[in-house]
Amino acid sequence: MKRTFIFFSLLTLIKTTNGQNVGIGTPLPVAKFEVRGSGSNPAIPGPVSSAMFRIGVTANEGIDFGKLFSGSFAAWIQAGYDGITADPLVLQPSGGSLGVGTTTPHPSALLDVNSTKQGLLPPRMTAAQRTAISGPAEGLLVYQTNDPSGFYYVKSGIWTRLSDAVSYPSVTICAQQWMERNLDITTYRNGDQIPYVPNAAAWNALTTGAWCYYNNDPSTSATYGKLYNWYAVNDPRGLAPAGWHVPTDHEWNTLSACLGGDAVSGGKLKLTNSPIWASPNTGATNSSGFAALPAGSRIGYADAASINAGAETFFWSSGSDINLAYYRLISYNNSLLQFGGSGRAFGLSVRCVRN
Repeated sequence: MKRTFIFFSLLTLIKTTNGQNVGIGTPLPVAKFEVRGSGSNPAIPGPVSSAMFRIGVTANEGIDFGKLFSGSFAAWIQAGYDGITADPLVLQPSGGSLGVGTTTPHPSALLDVNSTKQGLLPPRMTAAQRTAISGPAEGLLVYQTNDPSGFYYVKSGIWTRLSDAVSYPSVTICAQQWMERNLDITTYRNGDQIPYVPNAAAWNALTTGAWCYYNNDPSTSATYGKLYNWYAVNDPRGLAPAGWHVPTDHEWNTLSACLGGDAVSGGKLKLTNSPIWASPNTGATNSSGFAALPAGSRIGYADAASINAGAETFFWSSGSDINLAYYRLISYNNSLLQFGGSGRAFGLSVRCVRN
């Protein structure tokens, strides 16, 4: 950065004008702007020809940065000015790559930063400042300083948090990669909190995303994950972690067909030899490795508690129509994978599939 300031300070040393031409170190500038020097600082070694620095609008008068930052001028910058020995700032003439700390920036990079002592520091701001950015560009990156802190970038027009490295155990079934357990998170993909709403009446009145424990019992989360309403599933901030998504109806249908159809696929998805499923756990083989557990549900009525843990499990689909949101149901007393629809206020499990 010191060299950048020095460079601009040179531009202020305008000594001579010749008609419409401006010269530094020469009484007879032949270009719109010509710099010459020799011998001592702040001179540039050797004369700088009119082709090396031009200002204008025509082909013969435009600034030639390729030549400006090559040859003797680049060497002068690298060598340092007036004893400064900081790492060089170099713009390669052919590829247009800018190098910081390197004289050979990689041609595939627009900016190549090389250091073993310092890092790259992006803009730092609060969540309010981040969301106040008008029309953020796709891929824009900042660091958020307040909770939940971390790196945020714009993906498909939405601010998305770069999650800490998290490994989600998964199983591949018929070319689809599914999580091995139910979703158990409390934030959207961009880091915003999903409200926890334990009160049944408040839950029923919601038209926005929320989660709860089965029967409001936190001890159930480790086994069953959390129950989410469909508003959370459909929130544009993304319920599924980065790299995953809530399965579509087509993906559920593909899974079922691969396992032999709806009449038997439920059994192939259920965990077997488990005391959690109620007897008789009909058709359970878990031959798919999906390991479905009976997490029950929270029905969308103000006076209703969560129901049927041990007997049923429901998984949201991302599909819906004007009245209903779609799910898949697996029960203890048959081997079906059943399609159904419910109100958006129901609290059901989510099992994600890899993008």
